[in-house]
Amino acid sequence: MSGFAINCVQWDLPEKSARGAPAASKSIPFEGNSTYKQEYDSKPLPDRVPATKTEWRPNLAAFDGNTTNKTFHDPKPLGARETFQPRVHTPKRVPFDGSSNYRDEYKKWELEQRAPPKSVDYRRAPDNRDFGSTYGKDFKKYAFPKCPIHELPPYPQPPADRYHVFYDDNVQQWY
Repeated sequence: MSGFAINCVQWDLPEKSARGAPAASKSIPFEGNSTYKQEYDSKPLPDRVPATKTEWRPNLAAFDGNTTNKTFHDPKPLGARETFQPRVHTPKRVPFDGSSNYRDEYKKWELEQRAPPKSVDYRRAPDNRDFGSTYGKDFKKYAFPKCPIHELPPYPQPPADRYHVFYDDNVQQWY
């Protein structure tokens, strides 16, 4: 048996009693005394007068606002507008003779007639490639040692008074 199981003492819990709804707490007002409370007593507010709805009407009087802009910058009379007539100038028409060194010195060479390509009988190349590698050729497979735990008989359930089961090599059984 473990030390925890030995030292652990199970205490009897008191029986639960049925509880009712919690009692509502009483709201106790704050009775602070201050000069504000002593000197200023509450005064009644006057009754509110409901606002009357008035309909908006525009003012019919003409607005004659006088500003410095209006005073100093009055409209000036404009002179008659001149119409613009561009001068008509047509240059003499000279025929275009686009001559260049390339055009003057270029000769058109005659080429031989090209022969059609020979038809070749298509055959697929044989697939004799070797996909081996130096790693694959030099690799030696090593045997892994077998873990001795896998050779043990199946692990049984521990008894009620213990948490573990141990294996005895001499007898070759779990205890």
